[in-house]
Amino acid sequence: MKLNNKINAVLYLIAIVTFLNGCAAVVAGTAATAYVTDPRSSKQIRGDFNLKSEAKEALNKALPKNNIETTSYNNAVLLTGQVNSQSNSDIATTVVKKLATVRKVYNYIEVRDFELSNYSNDAYITSKLKAEAFSTIGIDSNSIKVVTNNNTIYILGAITKSQTERLVEIAKSITGVKKVIILVDYI
Repeated sequence: MKLNNKINAVLYLIAIVTFLNGCAAVVAGTAATAYVTDPRSSKQIRGDFNLKSEAKEALNKALPKNNIETTSYNNAVLLTGQVNSQSNSDIATTVVKKLATVRKVYNYIEVRDFELSNYSNDAYITSKLKAEAFSTIGIDSNSIKVVTNNNTIYILGAITKSQTERLVEIAKSITGVKKVIILVDYI
């Protein structure tokens, strides 16, 4: 009976390793696809990822317990969320502008009390716009970053003027959207 348990344990381990290897392949495949379809260079993609993290870390040091989100595309940093004073909003801009690779800072931080109630609706708006944009306009998912905060959509990226116009039309048709802010570099 003990031999049977050992064989079962080995078979179980083999199954887990095989499953995990499959997951790794899916993750690696997804990451590889993102790199292939992104108009930015792999160096720029990594740079934007690092810049987003660096900006968030710097903001957490300067303004502990903040409710600021950072998004980066082509070294432009978008700041969204809420702070309790205009002074803190200004500090956020100053802190992020000092980062070495920052090209531009878009400060759309709202001065108001922190509010969690809109997060699920904001996520819904973002996913709806992305789905529509990618399926009807043919915008590659890696060409833009879509952020929704308090029912306002922010679009960063590198797309054509006609794609941008169509994207705005779609965004404005989504129930609950208050405003659409375009922060793209036209190609």
